[in-house]
Amino acid sequence: MTRLLTALMLLAALPLLAGCGGDGEPDGGRITLRYMRWADPSELDATREALAAFELMNPTIRVKLEYTSWGQYHTKLQTLIAGREAPDVFALSGLWFHDLRERGLLTDLTPFVDADSLVNLDAFYAPPVDLFTHDGKLYGLPRDFNTIALFYNPDLFDAAGVDYPDWTWDWSNLQNAARTLTRDLDGDGRVDQWGLQVSNDMEVSWGNYVYQAGGNILDAERRHCHLADEEAIGALEFLATLIHEDKVSPSPIDMESLSGQPFRNGRIAMITSGSWTLRRLDETPDFRYGLAPLPHGKTRAAIANGVANGISSSTRHARAAWALTTFLSGDEAQRLLAKSGTSIPALRRVAESPDFLNAGRPGVDRGVFLESLTWSRTLPFTPAAARWGELVSKALDRVWLGEMTPREAMSEVAPKVDAVLAEAAGRP
Repeated sequence: MTRLLTALMLLAALPLLAGCGGDGEPDGGRITLRYMRWADPSELDATREALAAFELMNPTIRVKLEYTSWGQYHTKLQTLIAGREAPDVFALSGLWFHDLRERGLLTDLTPFVDADSLVNLDAFYAPPVDLFTHDGKLYGLPRDFNTIALFYNPDLFDAAGVDYPDWTWDWSNLQNAARTLTRDLDGDGRVDQWGLQVSNDMEVSWGNYVYQAGGNILDAERRHCHLADEEAIGALEFLATLIHEDKVSPSPIDMESLSGQPFRNGRIAMITSGSWTLRRLDETPDFRYGLAPLPHGKTRAAIANGVANGISSSTRHARAAWALTTFLSGDEAQRLLAKSGTSIPALRRVAESPDFLNAGRPGVDRGVFLESLTWSRTLPFTPAAARWGELVSKALDRVWLGEMTPREAMSEVAPKVDAVLAEAAGRP
C-alpha cells in the first residue's frame, strides 16, 4: 500500500469537524481545540489575530489559547501531559523535540502532509523543517525561524569614530572596534561603556564562534562532543580573551551591576542576538540601532533555529488540529507574524516580502537575517539536549568567571556530554 493511500485512509477515518464528541461545546457540537505556546504578552497580538481569523473560516472550531513564559513552558507542558491534559496543538522547540518524540507524545505529520495538496514543505526555509524531522518523518509544521546577527549602537560608534560593521568584518575587526568602544567616560578608572557583550549562550553567542572557527559542537551523528577539539578551543579562547584580557566585554559579575537593558541603555555597543530582539528595540523610539552579519572567523557561520507547531498524539480531534496547524503555517497567519516583528516567518515567500522586510524601524536592514541563511548551521539537538547543554553551560560559567581556561573546562565536560548522549541513545 502506498504512503499516499495510507494517508488518505487515515484522514477519511478521522471524525468530521462538526459533531465530534468529547470536548465539544453545547451549541451544536462545536469543537474546542487547545493551543499552547510560549510568549510574553507583547508577542501574542499576532497569535490572537490569527486564531480569530481561523475561527471565522472554521465556524465549527473554537480555539482556546494557553501561554506561559519560555522559562516555564516545558515544565507546564510536561505537567499537562502527565495529567493527561495535553493541549491538542502546541509550539515545539528543538531543545525538547526529541524527548517528546521518543516518548510517543507527538503525532507523525507525514501522512497529513502527503494527503494535503495545499502543503508544500519546499515552500518553507529548510532549518525549521530539518529540526523537526527524524528518520524521514515530520513531527512539527514550521512556524518561524531565527538566525543570529550583530546589533550595534550607531550613536556610540559615531562618538568613538568607529566605522559601522559590515560584510567585510572578521574577528580582528570586531576585537579592535570593541577595544575602541570600551570607555571610562567619567575618569574614575572603571568601565562605563563596553564594546561587546559575550554571553554564555550556545545559540546567541559562543556556538556561532565555534562554527566560524571550523569547529563543531557535536559530530555529524550526534554521538560525541567536539568542544575539546582545537578549533572549538580556539574560538572559546578568543571569547575568553575579550572578557579577561581585553576587558571589552562585561564579565558575569560586571553584568550584575548593569541594571535594566544595557544595550538599549547605551552601556554596551554591540550584542549578538536573533530576530526576536527586533520588536523590543523598535518599541524604544528614541533608541537607534543597526544590523550587520556576524563577523567571520576562518569561515562564515550563523546559527539557525526554528519553532514549529506539533499535534499531540492524544488529541481526539486530529483533523481539526491539522487544520489549525496548517493555518498557522499558511499565508495569512504568517503575514500577521511578519508584521508583528517578533520572528521571521518560516514561509519563504512571506519572509522575503515587504511584510517582513519593511516591518518595524525604517532603515534597519532585516535582510541580514535572510542572507545569513546562506551559511547557517542548525543547533545539534538530541534526546537529553537540555541535560548536556546545562553541563556545557556550567563549564563555560567557570570560563567566563576566569576560574578555568577553555581547554581545562572543555576537556573536563566533553566526556560528560558523551556519557549523556550514550545514555539517551541507549548505548553502553
